[in-house]
Amino acid sequence: AGETLPAAPASTPQAGLDFSIPQLQATLHNISRLMDCVGCEKCKVHGKLNILGLATAIRLHEVPTAPLPRNHIIAVLNLLAKLSESVET
Repeated sequence: AGETLPAAPASTPQAGLDFSIPQLQATLHNISRLMDCVGCEKCKVHGKLNILGLATAIRLHEVPTAPLPRNHIIAVLNLLAKLSESVET
């Protein structure tokens, strides 16, 4: 029962990139589904939270004014905290 984001508008790949935003979103969705196979519940929750944060960030890039559910906002803020912590260390 994973959260899914509404599909972003189709876009053309940017110069130098060989994927599209919808392809990236589909890949993140597949990764999230694969996380269901992880035995450790703590690892599964943290992994899914990070994937949801990435998917939400991509969605915000495509549609900056898109309304977001609370858990998507929490996921993207958590991802930003983890990324900034990793840069700091």
